[in-house]
Amino acid sequence: MNIVICDDERLFLVQLKNTIQRYIDQKNVKANIIGKTDSIELKKSIQEIKPDLVFLDIDMPKVNGFELSKEIKSRFPKCIVVFCTNHNELVYESFEYEPFWFLCKDEYNRKIEQIMDQALAKIRKEKQEFIISLKDKSLIVKYSEIMYIEVNKHKLQFYLRDNKMVEQRGSIAEIESQFENYGFIRINSGCLANMKYIWSINNNIVVLENNESLIISRSNKKIVKKKFFDYIGNKVR
Repeated sequence: MNIVICDDERLFLVQLKNTIQRYIDQKNVKANIIGKTDSIELKKSIQEIKPDLVFLDIDMPKVNGFELSKEIKSRFPKCIVVFCTNHNELVYESFEYEPFWFLCKDEYNRKIEQIMDQALAKIRKEKQEFIISLKDKSLIVKYSEIMYIEVNKHKLQFYLRDNKMVEQRGSIAEIESQFENYGFIRINSGCLANMKYIWSINNNIVVLENNESLIISRSNKKIVKKKFFDYIGNKVR
């Protein structure tokens, strides 16, 4: 992931860069942070950088943040733009450019974690990735790499395609609606299965591609079969 900060005020640029660096280190996020004090220079190099998230000062010489945002979004429509400024009165003018956030510089220390949490969640959703919070770090996995999820003693156990199992605290109810969007189906009260890996359904048993068997609860049997056959039907159309 590429994060860009563009601000002609070097002191603020360095402070914000260091704060974001601490955040990504704590969250174990792989990211490059590129700082630019010259908006013209950023405009020339933006195609090479391919940004996922940009923090733009609004009041810059040569090319201001609004103009730069328009240029970036024309090339990278999914790029997240955060405007940074000391001029709070510009918030209404910024709406035209549809920023992800309008950050008042004197509040950056208090707001940056919230901004980064929400920006990363949006980026992960676009890239179809999920963050599993382990004991001492975070693991980023694609939804397509998760075969099934079971709950055991208040912990979610994620069984991955490479035969690894990792776990974090949580419940099926907390993640069910999120995972349904990526082809997962609840087969019993404590298990979500990725339909991509279901080989067959025999009575009350789901058989996965790796020959593992999962039990379908009686109450879920009808809906599991319907959703799976609908899924298969959509694949062959």
